[in-house]
Amino acid sequence: MNVPRMMPFHPSYPRPQVIAPKKKEDSLEQNATFKELLKKKMNQKQQR
Repeated sequence: MNVPRMMPFHPSYPRPQVIAPKKKEDSLEQNATFKELLKKKMNQKQQR
């Protein structure tokens, strides 16, 4: 049965295990860039 794959958000699965590690890496990269943007914004506020 491929039910978990067809329904990744099944109540018995708290988090979908189908996500590939590649997507996890992408999300980590997005987090890093987001933090960098936050730092830049904070620096601009401090300069003013």
